[in-house]
Amino acid sequence: MNDNLCVLVADDEPLALEKLTSFLRAERPHWTLWLANDGAQALELLRLHPRFDACFVDVEMPHATGFGILHRALRDDGWKSAWVFITGHSHFAVDAFEEGVTDYLMKPYTRARLQKAIERVEASCVESLLVAVNSSRATRWAPVRNVQAFMSKDKLTWIVQDGREAPIEGSLVEWETRLVPHGFLRIHRSALINLRFLQSFNAFTSRVHLIDGTSLAVSRDRRRALMKLVTSLESARKQSQ
Repeated sequence: MNDNLCVLVADDEPLALEKLTSFLRAERPHWTLWLANDGAQALELLRLHPRFDACFVDVEMPHATGFGILHRALRDDGWKSAWVFITGHSHFAVDAFEEGVTDYLMKPYTRARLQKAIERVEASCVESLLVAVNSSRATRWAPVRNVQAFMSKDKLTWIVQDGREAPIEGSLVEWETRLVPHGFLRIHRSALINLRFLQSFNAFTSRVHLIDGTSLAVSRDRRRALMKLVTSLESARKQSQ
């Protein structure tokens, strides 16, 4: 498990494609980019590799529009990628967001604006991310957003969900790298928690309690970061009341 997203980039304007590709490679050098210079080539790449993590697609291209490419991807495979539409016109925006695109970039865009789109793509990928849960009978898929915690024990990585534990693939370090920017926190060398499920932190016992009743130890070197976070969360809750 890592951040090596596989990304389709399509634009029929050579300079626009070069600019977008250059920005993406500078911002996310670990991403794998598949380039298309018109709608037909984009459709062909989707046929060869139907499960892109994200697609940055110009709305108006010869042979297929951005909408047409999106519809073909959903029709043929149903795989939910993060889609960013790129165009020089604003009048496609309402239809684009109704189709569920992650972001809508207006040309000419800045590198800072593209960075925001990248962050939204990564958040969307995490939101739709599934983890393969192993069992003696079969493998099932669980949305990461519903996982209360990841733990490392007995040389395996485990998830905690609904008060139950199950083994998964990937090391705790790999999951931490991917998930910490998106609402997860490493509280111990053997534990990573989903902050959505954090109920309380007992500074005296140095343990966190999750809403399903799970109790996990917090290591000494992680206490300060957790206490700072809990204080920020409590402050935000009071301000919203």
